[in-house]
Amino acid sequence: IFKTDNFLEWNGIVSPNENIFGYDAGENISPEDFKNEWAEDLGVKREVIIVSDDHSNFSRSCNSYPQLYDDERYFISTEETSGSVFKSDQIVLKSDTIWGVIRGLESISQMIFLQKADDDSNSNYKKFVFNQKIEDFPRFPHRGFFLDISRHYQTKQAIEQFLDGMAYNKMNVLHLNPSNDQAFAMELNSYPGLVKHSSYPPFQNHSLSKTDLKDLIEYGRHRGIRVYPELDTPGHMRAICDYFDDEKTGENYKKLCMRCPGNSWDKDQLDRFNGWGPFNPSQESNYDILTNMFGELRQIFQDEYVHVGGDEVPNGCYFDNPDNYVPREEFLSWAEENDLKTK
Repeated sequence: IFKTDNFLEWNGIVSPNENIFGYDAGENISPEDFKNEWAEDLGVKREVIIVSDDHSNFSRSCNSYPQLYDDERYFISTEETSGSVFKSDQIVLKSDTIWGVIRGLESISQMIFLQKADDDSNSNYKKFVFNQKIEDFPRFPHRGFFLDISRHYQTKQAIEQFLDGMAYNKMNVLHLNPSNDQAFAMELNSYPGLVKHSSYPPFQNHSLSKTDLKDLIEYGRHRGIRVYPELDTPGHMRAICDYFDDEKTGENYKKLCMRCPGNSWDKDQLDRFNGWGPFNPSQESNYDILTNMFGELRQIFQDEYVHVGGDEVPNGCYFDNPDNYVPREEFLSWAEENDLKTK
C-alpha cells in the first residue's frame, strides 16, 4: 500500500491528498524505492489520469457527503488503446463522481502484485501491475457494516480501523449503534447527564464525544463511507429510561417508558426486559424528549437517514401489562381515544 502523493502522479481534476484516500506506506519499503522499482520493472513510471465527462457533477460530489444511490461507477485502463489520447505510461481512471474515483483507486492499489524476477529462489520480489481494462459498478447501493458500541464499546481509533477495512472491501455504510438496553455511549448536549449515567464506567473511556462522532463522519467521507446512527426506539431503551427516571443522578422525569415483563416464552428476553420496558407513547411530553434527541443527531450526522431500531418490543407491554407504573386503565383510555388496537 502506498501514499498517493508519493507514488501516483495526478493530472487534471483531483489534486494529490493523502488524507482523502488514507493509504499508508509499508514499513519495510520506502515509497521512493517502490516507485523506482515499479518504473524499472515496467520500463515506465505510470501516471494516473483521472477523467470525468461531467465536471460539475464531479465537483459537487467532492464537496458533499456520500449518500444512498450515489454513482460509484468507474473505468480503469492500464493498457494503451489504438487511437487513444492517453499514453502507454498512463493509467486512466474515469468516473463522474469522487466516490467512483475512490473505488477505482482502491482497485488500482489491489492490481499491484509481487513476483520474483526469475526462477532463482534467492532473487528479490519485484512489483508489477496487471495490464487490463475494468468497468465496475456496485450491484447493491447499500453495502453496510453494523457496529453496536453500546454493548461492546469500541474506541474512535478502533472504529477508524473498521472504516479502513470497509474501504478495502468497497463497503459504503457504517451503521453505528451507541444506544441500547445495556448502555448509552454517545454525548448529547440536549441531555449531557445521559452518557455519564448510562454508559459503562468510567464514561470518558466508554463513550464517543460529539467531536469523536464528527471526526468519524469525516473519516468515513474520505473513504466514500456513509456513517449514520441508530437511536433504538421504542424497545431497547432501558439505559435511557433508567436515566430519566433516576431521582438522584438523572432527570427525575417519570413515565418516559413502561415497566413490564418480557415474553414468557423467551427466558432471555424475559430477563432482559424485566424492569424497564419500551417507550411510553401515552404521555405527550415524552415526544419532546425524542424530538430533542433525534434533532441533535440530525445536526451531528450528515446522512439522509437515521435508524430508529423498532425491534423486540415484548407483546404484553402495552395492552396487557401487569405493571401499574403507567396505570393500565389510563393507558387503555389513551389508546381508545387514539383508535389504537392490538393486531
